[in-house]
Amino acid sequence: MHGSAEQCREQIRRYTANGVTVPVPAVLPTPQMLDSTAGPRERRKAVAAAVLAVSPG
Repeated sequence: MHGSAEQCREQIRRYTANGVTVPVPAVLPTPQMLDSTAGPRERRKAVAAAVLAVSPG
């Protein structure tokens, strides 16, 4: 799926409403994740923020 975090959350909600019990979104790299000037910790935080942003709650 593609879209804003809210659109992705809604799609994940629809999947779970239709029986998907373990949705596993693949988060594509964002500019923050690819920032070569950022350290590993900052890049991990960017990945975690992206995952949390699409989590249905």
